[in-house]
Amino acid sequence: MTFVENPQRNGSEPIAPSLTAAVRQLGLDSEYRGRRFRKAELLTILARLLPQSPAELLFSQIRAVAKANGRLGNTQVRCQGQKRGTTYSFSDADGGGLSSDAAEETMPQVRDSRPAASPAVRSFRAPEAPTSAGQITVHHGDNLPIMERFEPASFDLIYIDPPFNTGRDQARTRIRTDRDEQGDRVGYQGRRYRTTVLGKSSYADKFDDYTDFLAPRLDQAYRVLTSSGSLFLHLDYREVHYAKVLLDQIFGRESFINEIIWSYDYGARSTSRWSAKHDNILWYAKNPRDYCFNYDEIDRIPYMAPSLVGDEKAARGKTPTDSWWHTIVSPNGNEKTGYPTQKPLGILTRIVRVHSRPGSKLLDFFAGSGSFGEAGAQWGRDVTLVDESLEAIEVMRRRFVNYACDFRAASSIPDAIEPCSIVSEDTEPAEVVESETSGSGAGRQKDLF
Repeated sequence: MTFVENPQRNGSEPIAPSLTAAVRQLGLDSEYRGRRFRKAELLTILARLLPQSPAELLFSQIRAVAKANGRLGNTQVRCQGQKRGTTYSFSDADGGGLSSDAAEETMPQVRDSRPAASPAVRSFRAPEAPTSAGQITVHHGDNLPIMERFEPASFDLIYIDPPFNTGRDQARTRIRTDRDEQGDRVGYQGRRYRTTVLGKSSYADKFDDYTDFLAPRLDQAYRVLTSSGSLFLHLDYREVHYAKVLLDQIFGRESFINEIIWSYDYGARSTSRWSAKHDNILWYAKNPRDYCFNYDEIDRIPYMAPSLVGDEKAARGKTPTDSWWHTIVSPNGNEKTGYPTQKPLGILTRIVRVHSRPGSKLLDFFAGSGSFGEAGAQWGRDVTLVDESLEAIEVMRRRFVNYACDFRAASSIPDAIEPCSIVSEDTEPAEVVESETSGSGAGRQKDLF
């Protein structure tokens, strides 16, 4: 953590005690505490609190402190976002406000009664649950024996994002950079920074016979789908062709409905071939003549040439095709959990809204960070998630602190999935493992480990 009491850049004026007092008010007063301010809001407030000083000068001094993740007096000053989307927040640095841990520089920590997160797990803001949110059930263990104990025809929609069989370990490393003239990194305007590794998460993505691994799990997916249910299998170019042949054998070739291409533009470029910047999502319906497709729930996208279609159509937008353009999960965004290969909520929410209905039962048996669980539950679906990774379970514990969520070990799985009901606000679960949240209302989780 860098503490900045009197930063001066490029000959700027030293920070006056009056500004320190004003910022202290922003961090403590109930009118301002906990809020994030854009530049225009701060300029207005500063002009009111310190009318004798130029607001732009005061703001530039605040911005310098925020970019250094520093303090003005006893007030922690932070910024989040980029360019015009940047916001600024203020908290009491000594009064239990935002954590001073370097891993928490952009988001408050979710506190609970258990030990702190392991270094491999990135801290992040737990999403708020809408009042109509569905129930989430998380099973920890090997997905194949767990699925074998589910009742037939018990799920309306299955989405899975299994390992892609890349032949290497999938890993994410979290780092912190600090200004250091002898540092190992060079940044903007040639400034040097020292890198500190905060944690690493990874899993092995290597299979000698991928289809032998996947086939029994897809057999079970077919068994537990309802007669009008759909399966979405998310892979990439390495294995998607083998998986399609496999699904043709299990579901029947007539049950293939679409191959969705999710395109994105992020990361390094190849110099020896066309850079691979898309994933493949196969959609199979158990009954190709009876499946859920809510056309009115499709989110609209802008016309590329709106002047050619008229004002009414341009205002309404058009429906996407089977080629979807969507950015990856932002490395610095609120959605990011730090779990390797996390998929964006925008893609999963589209699948949930179009291919299921409120109250539907959803399943993801390669749950990872739980993104499909959040996408389904926030739209009133009950979601069952399965993963054998302890790191995935730990991420989901923190992610679902504001949702009604049951965690179950493999040994506690019933012979069939029983209907889940929302835990009401006045109902005390068997054991509360997440008791303090970052939002209003208390999130509750049942722990059956």
